[in-house]
Amino acid sequence: MGELWTRHWFDQRFVAADVRSAGVAALDYLGDPAARAELENHPFSRAASFAVEVMRDHGLDLSAHRTQRVTAGMLEWADAILVMESWHRDKLLEISPESDPKIEGLWGYCEGDLDKVWDPQGRSLEDYRASAEMLGAASKTFVAAHLAARRKH
Repeated sequence: MGELWTRHWFDQRFVAADVRSAGVAALDYLGDPAARAELENHPFSRAASFAVEVMRDHGLDLSAHRTQRVTAGMLEWADAILVMESWHRDKLLEISPESDPKIEGLWGYCEGDLDKVWDPQGRSLEDYRASAEMLGAASKTFVAAHLAARRKH
């Protein structure tokens, strides 16, 4: 949901941005065509049905989303890397210590004094709605801050 919201907010500002989502514990086919075919049908490779429904309510289509595992190449490519929990940062630093300056906690863009952005996986539709609202607001704040920082350079 965060990737889709972030794309949406860049689009709203008429900014072309390549936004990618990847997980530290996501399923991945790692370049194997046979594994890719199997993964396409695996229930955990797709966005949760509640996530698809909630984002559709916001006019955004998450139905084509597929999970992918983060790689060192992705971390090197990225201008900014947002994590939902501090242990995600730790895992990313194991993969690419050089990425440290680019990694930020998404919770820093949320209202309130948070130390993580909780994942609604396996929870109720209402939890997904609350998460979508939080991710939408946080990603909007991130996009504004990211663009403002880039204008200063």
